[in-house]
Amino acid sequence: MIESPNSRFFQYNPFSHLLFVTEFSIKEFLEERKFILLKSIINQKNFCFITGALGRQGDANIFKKIKEIFKIKKFKFFSIFSTEISIDKLDILGFKKIDIFIQIACPRLSYDWGKIFNFPLLTSFEVSVLF
Repeated sequence: MIESPNSRFFQYNPFSHLLFVTEFSIKEFLEERKFILLKSIINQKNFCFITGALGRQGDANIFKKIKEIFKIKKFKFFSIFSTEISIDKLDILGFKKIDIFIQIACPRLSYDWGKIFNFPLLTSFEVSVLF
């Protein structure tokens, strides 16, 4: 959808057996990510890396590179491995301790669902651009 913003897309829900037309606005997407990134720059204190533990999600080399950058900049961080990233898990982990979550798993999670989380959920690419 990101590569073809002017195309029509259909989404099938296997639970309800319904087919929906899905729209995508590249302008809204970019504005939303820009807001989250700017919010992340202001609150850069404590970070949590979430590495995906399912299948091939979570590249160890990307994690090592970003971790080295954070050590050089002397940012406080810790890392976890998780099979899923949910609002409840982030709320429990981040309550008054974590300002930004960086997920090294599926970037679509941050792009499609990032705005519903109570904390900024950045991709490894976004972090490499910011820092």
